[in-house]
Parts: sequence; structure tokens; C-alpha cells
Amino acid sequence: MKLGIGRKVVLSMLVVVLSTMLIIAFYSHSMTKDILIEQVEKELAIQNNNVKQTVSSVFEKEGEMVRQLSAIPVIESFMSADVQREDIRSNKDYPWIQQVLTNTQNNNENINMTWLVHAENSYFISDHDYVSGAEYSVTERLWYQQASEAEGLSYSRPYRDYLTDDWTVSISYPVTIENERLGYFGIYIHLDSLANLLEPLETDGQRIILVSDQGDALYDPENMWPTLQQETQLEGKEQLQLKKDGITYYASLGHLDELGWKIGVYVPEKVVLQPLIAYERSIVIAWTIAILVLLVTLSLVLHQLLKDIPFLVRQIKKIKTGNLKVKMGIKRKDEVGEIAQAVEQMAMQIKNQVDELDHQASHDSLTGLPNRYSIEKVLLQWMREIDTAKEMLVITFLDLDQFKNVNDSKGHVYGDELLIEVGKRIDKNLPSNSFFGRFGGDEFVLIMKANTEADENIYLSLREIHTSLASPFQIFGQEIFTSASMGISLYPSDASTIEDLLIAADTALFKAKELGRNRIAFFTHTMKEQM
Repeated sequence: MKLGIGRKVVLSMLVVVLSTMLIIAFYSHSMTKDILIEQVEKELAIQNNNVKQTVSSVFEKEGEMVRQLSAIPVIESFMSADVQREDIRSNKDYPWIQQVLTNTQNNNENINMTWLVHAENSYFISDHDYVSGAEYSVTERLWYQQASEAEGLSYSRPYRDYLTDDWTVSISYPVTIENERLGYFGIYIHLDSLANLLEPLETDGQRIILVSDQGDALYDPENMWPTLQQETQLEGKEQLQLKKDGITYYASLGHLDELGWKIGVYVPEKVVLQPLIAYERSIVIAWTIAILVLLVTLSLVLHQLLKDIPFLVRQIKKIKTGNLKVKMGIKRKDEVGEIAQAVEQMAMQIKNQVDELDHQASHDSLTGLPNRYSIEKVLLQWMREIDTAKEMLVITFLDLDQFKNVNDSKGHVYGDELLIEVGKRIDKNLPSNSFFGRFGGDEFVLIMKANTEADENIYLSLREIHTSLASPFQIFGQEIFTSASMGISLYPSDASTIEDLLIAADTALFKAKELGRNRIAFFTHTMKEQM
């Protein structure tokens, strides 16, 4: 059968339109997938850090409680009395000690047992009126070697509880009187309680793994650690893609420095690509409508449909290269216009998310100041840029004196607000050619560029900042006074690496506090020898 001109036009249009739309679909799918994978890698890294902060905060909180309880008078009185095992329950301090141990255990769901150990007499007292028998030996406890080697607070390696077979960590602090270590106050934490903390963090299809420094899986509901461990050994990366049972996963690995544990966060590929699937579904629907319209309206619609396709492809390619500030400028109301608007909106949404992630990664969430990552990045950049024959860098650690007293007496809300106001006041007094940020806790870091012969100007600038902190701060209608100690190191005269410069400044800060706080100290190599 011979085709008429009308059918030829319809078939030609159908071939052209379908070919063009397939090209767009290919580029859109490829670039959107790349962008989504890049985005999820950043989200996994942030989630990894959230898990790290959550677990660290639990152990820091419990560790601080152990440290404080070890120093209460009734415990010191009992330990210094050198009570023998058979006289424990008749000792006048024992009921009070039991009250402390039992109340602490009852009031904290994370604690499985609270205990007190007398090292020399080798006995063990725990909550709910438990006293060990004569067979008990302190030196045979799994936590003892680490605790005896530690100067203060000690976290044991995870081990299996001999009664419950649960993974357990011991937190202990020495009871020391007149420089003599008499024993230890401590707690047992069963790590199954971490599930209550980690499960709420497993959102949007993400799953968490917690592994000890010995390679034992402490939290791994889906038994992913063997696969993740094998892939990590092969790849040696912290961001990786892996397969298990035919399913692809994206994973991020991190470390819990205080305990030496590993943290893993992973998510299935199908969850990562879910927005792409929904996007493709909407595009298919729009294109189907467009094809039907094109088949009815023939050649007039053909020209109108295809004239903006090359521009649209170029804009999508810009998105792939990382240029997310695309403006389609296509005002059409048909399907191509919808595609252009969808791509533009997608690029804008991705840009907003990337900008937010970049800001979170480089700025302190409380004060809004540059964080440690940004400080070290700028310091490295300036170290490379300056002419060391004429210029130098001044690295200043600034630490608020007695800041803990504000938190203890007023609460952390006042302490947080004080940190914000301190940051604002210092920022107003910054000299030119300087960079300022929060390093962590109540520590701030100031980096200045200076002429090698401008020692007097350096001191005057730092003194001005130091003096500005003497005026009271208005915190929620109350006057709060504080002062600061400052430790300074110089590049290149004091050190040649970022790590050594920061250590030198921190050493000088320690010296300033040792000399009575509220003062400025420059690093000298004598300080390092005295440490």
C-alpha cells in the first residue's frame, strides 16, 4: 500500500519526536543518577557524623557521671578506711554507698550495673547490695589492665558479659586519695541499649553498622558487616559501592576516635534512585500526551516541539558538569516547557541541597562561624600563599576561662548563647587579613597575616580582642562576665605543618592557663620541653 503525504508526515514526526525524546531521556537519566549518587554520598557522610556524635555523647555523659561520682565524700571515706571484705556491710558508709550505686543504676536505662572496686583488698561492690566473694580477683577483670594504665577515665574494649553474653563496655575512674590509687568506681553498659539510640537515626532507607576495634559487629541488624568489611579491604575507601545478594548499596565508613570503633552507614540503590524513578514516570506521562498531540496536529506542532530541544540538552549538560544555576527561559506551556521547568526546578532543588550541605560541612551549627574543617583549609591555603621571607601567620587559640562554671550554674542554654555572643564580639574586633572560627567546645581560632617585623602590631591586635571580652555579656537579661586565655604560635618560625602549629598554639594556651588564666602567651620551645 502506497503511503500518502499525510501518513508520511505523521510517521516522520513520530520517528523524529521519539528519537529526540529518547536522547533527552538518556541524558536526563544518566546525569540525574550521577547527581543523586553524589548527593547521597554527602548525606551518608553527614549521617555518619551524626551517629558518631550521638554515640560519643552517650559515653561522654556516662563517663562524666562516673568521674563525678568517684569523688563524692562517702566513697572517698569508705575507700580510705581500708575496709576488709568481711566488714563491708557493717561499715557506716556502706548503706550510703549502696544508695548511690543503686540509684545511679535505677535512674539510667543505659547502665546495667554500677560498681566500686577496692584494688588492694580485691573485692567488688555493686548496686542492689551485691558484694563479691573471696574468689573475686580484680586483676582478672577484662577492664582492669586498661583502667590501671589510664591516668583518668577509662573505656574498656567491648567484651561479652559472662552472665548475659551481651556485648558490654566498662567505664571506670580511679578513686585516688593523696596520690594513692585505692580502687575504681565504674559502670557496665550493655551495648544492646545503643539500638534505642541508633534506630531513630535509620531514616529514608539508611541503615547503620557499629563495629568494635577488634572487628566485632556491635550493631548490625541486617548482617551487612562481613560484606562491607570485605569490600573495604579490597577498595580501601571510606565511600564505596557494594553488592549483597544481588542488591547494590552505597556506604560511608567513619571512626569513633574515643573508642576506636568503626561506623558504617549504607542505603540501597533503589532508595537512592527513587526520585529518579518518580521523575521518569512523570516524564513518560508528559511525553505520551505530547506524542498524541503531535500525531493530531501534524507538522505545525513538529516545529513548535523541536525548536527548543537542542537548548534543553545543552542546559542538562551544564547540570552534569556541576553548573546548577541554569535558566531555561522556555515559556512554552506544552510538554517541552514542562520538561524544561521540571529540569530547572530539579537543578534548583539540588543546588539548594548542595549549598546547605556545603555550609553545614564548613560552618559551626551553633555560632554560624567557620568550623575546624574551614579553619584548617584556610590555614593550609595561607601557608602556601605567603612569602615567608616577608610575611608570617599568627595562629591564636582562644579559650574561655571557667566556661564550665557558666554551664554548671546557668545551664547549657546560657553557655551556648555566651559562645554565640563571644563569637560576635570577636568578629567585630578582627583586624584586616584575618580569619576567625570556632574550633570546638569553648575554643576559637584566629589566623592573621602579618609582616615579619610587626611584632608590636600583632600584640596590640590580640590585646584589643582580649580586652574586648572583659566587658560583661547580656545573656537573657543577665550580665555574664568571662575572660579568655590566648595561646599563639607563628608560622614558619614555630612549626612548618598545620598539626604542629595547632599543637604549639595549644601548648601556649595551656601555659597561659597555668599562669593564672586571662592572659596571652606566645609559644616557645621551652614550653614544649616542659610538657
